[in-house]
Amino acid sequence: MNTTYLPFSTLVYYCLANIFGFMYVNISNLNFYRKNLLFSFHMWYRDFTLTVIFAPIFYFVSTIVTLRSTTDVASTTCSDVNIESSCMARPYTHWQVFSHNFLAWGTCYVIGL
Repeated sequence: MNTTYLPFSTLVYYCLANIFGFMYVNISNLNFYRKNLLFSFHMWYRDFTLTVIFAPIFYFVSTIVTLRSTTDVASTTCSDVNIESSCMARPYTHWQVFSHNFLAWGTCYVIGL
């Protein structure tokens, strides 16, 4: 993982996944009892506010390296002639990042909820 850059897109994606996860649990476990997606068991926004506050904190203190970014290195290709001087690192394409983060990781996240 390339730690030179802060992958802002993965931070936003992780925070949105937590917010949508909060709403999903509200709908599925509480059977939409409160008639508001931002209320949990209580009739105030405290739990939703804590989710929004703690999501970025958990992103930075956890070891979340499963989300990909375009600044990460996808693979290295080396020619057979001179391996040390001709190795080139290629970053992930936008499609590779989308397909991994949204399709692979996001699907497993929703199933886990």
